[in-house]
Amino acid sequence: ICQTMGGAVRGNVLRAAQHTTEAGGAVLTSRVKAGFAALLMFVLVLGGALVAVQLIPSSYAATSIVTVLPRPTSGVAADTVQLVAQKYVVLATANDTLSSAGAAIGTGAQELSHASAAVLAPGTGNIEVTVTLPDRQSAATAANVMAGELVRASFRDPLVVVQAVAPAVPASAESKPARPVLRTAGLLAALLAAALVWWLARGNADRAHPTPVSRRLS
Repeated sequence: ICQTMGGAVRGNVLRAAQHTTEAGGAVLTSRVKAGFAALLMFVLVLGGALVAVQLIPSSYAATSIVTVLPRPTSGVAADTVQLVAQKYVVLATANDTLSSAGAAIGTGAQELSHASAAVLAPGTGNIEVTVTLPDRQSAATAANVMAGELVRASFRDPLVVVQAVAPAVPASAESKPARPVLRTAGLLAALLAAALVWWLARGNADRAHPTPVSRRLS
């Protein structure tokens, strides 16, 4: 009787060990598959993001800066200069100004109006004239022509004079979009997508092939 019981116990132990090994192997295989799925998702998302970033058309923003100063003989106050400077901000994107800049680069005034902006820096008389175009040389040329129109317009102004401070330089034109930032965002998105796939696939594998420990806990 003892020998029979011992044999039965050994058989149960062997079967349990075999079942545990098979379950562990199935879980390991499922987790390997989950890892491959996560890797595939990472490659797909990152590749798609990099391709999308590369396909975005490049443009260059060139900025020319002029400053509005009181004419020496006018005696106007700084507040008055600020008010008069607003007139030159409007003049910077007026149709005549855009026509002159467009003629210099072979672009129509209407097209250039969507690519141009003029801003008066708060608390100063500095006006920033920015032109954004696919070609950095054209962008810089147009910005400088527009700034030059402001300087010439001030010749007839009895209150202020406009002077060029920092002409636009093609090499210094800001490249858009900011591709390094977009690539970093694509990398983060790929990592998050891969982590989500791994988490979901691993959870499904654990439910499909529960280990003896997880059975006892449940």
